[in-house]
Amino acid sequence: MATLAHVKKQALIKLGVATPHQAPKSYQDDEMQIAYNEVYTKLENKTLAFWAKTGPVPDEVVNDVASMMAWTRANDYGISSERYQRLANERARAEPNIRYLSVNRYLSVDEPEDF
Repeated sequence: MATLAHVKKQALIKLGVATPHQAPKSYQDDEMQIAYNEVYTKLENKTLAFWAKTGPVPDEVVNDVASMMAWTRANDYGISSERYQRLANERARAEPNIRYLSVNRYLSVDEPEDF
């Protein structure tokens, strides 16, 4: 499980405005919190948010949520067209992946027959 701070930092890294060893600036942290709230609300409305809004975020969806957050703020940070296209591709895969992970998997309850 990842903290919200980790998810916000991943989104900033995807935008290219932070490095893994760099602490986000306060305004960036505020922007990413707003982006997280927007993404979470969107997922919650589609019944895809299977974790609490205040965190922690399951490891399986951290990359997807960070991609969606970065996408929502891509124009604000004036990123390159290559990075923009990569974010667009990641965002397009993010929601279906979260949908797949949110569905419970059931194993067969059939017992083998012993003849």
